[in-house]
Amino acid sequence: MRKNTNGFFAALMLAVIGVVFLWRVVPEAVARMQSPLDIAEAVEADLAPGKHVKGDLYAILDSFASEETWTENKDGSRTAKKTSKIYYIFPVGEESYIGLECYNKDKAAHEALNDATLDWLAGNTEYIEGDMVPFDGRVVKMEDELYQYMVEWFQDVGYFDGVEGFSAVATEDEIKQYVLPYMLAPFAPGLDTMLIIGGVILLIAVIVLVVTLQKEKKRKKMMEELANMPAPAYDPTQQSEDALRHLQQ
Repeated sequence: MRKNTNGFFAALMLAVIGVVFLWRVVPEAVARMQSPLDIAEAVEADLAPGKHVKGDLYAILDSFASEETWTENKDGSRTAKKTSKIYYIFPVGEESYIGLECYNKDKAAHEALNDATLDWLAGNTEYIEGDMVPFDGRVVKMEDELYQYMVEWFQDVGYFDGVEGFSAVATEDEIKQYVLPYMLAPFAPGLDTMLIIGGVILLIAVIVLVVTLQKEKKRKKMMEELANMPAPAYDPTQQSEDALRHLQQ
């Protein structure tokens, strides 16, 4: 009897697929289980990666970067680029700024609040008149390249130039004291679905493994029973007599 290698291989492949699904969403799921921090009360000291933050975005300064996706075809061509995410600047605490990740489907609401914030900063309105945008997500550490884009935005527009405590042309080091390398990232769409899919795949992998182990146990038991069976007695005299009678017929 052959060993059940196919069953073990199938269980391994299913387990790998399930782990990949969960690996992508478990950090978000863990953050979501925490008691959320009100976004309006967040201060610099609260900006720890993995922190659950929830509430209404009350201001958006501007966008400083975007993320585009496309598909590479077999013939070397590729589909048109599509914007998947936009990155904005969000004020936090007394005088600090962090990044804010936005999925493209939510762009309109973020742009409206951005415009209202800029109108207020320009003195066109007494307060930010745009509708606040609901947010539910976590704090993440920004990638170095993305963080640099945000710092360069402040340099390019001269946001801190000549402000008390800054040089006439604010230096990068001065800017980085107030522009922090953190970002508010909303929980991914379909988070619950991905958790369920990953969990189901892992459950199937366990079932396949258990069934395979049971079959392997039965196989080994049968092999042991065959090995312990007594060998038939060998009587050369009887075999010779049987052969002689066969020839005489």
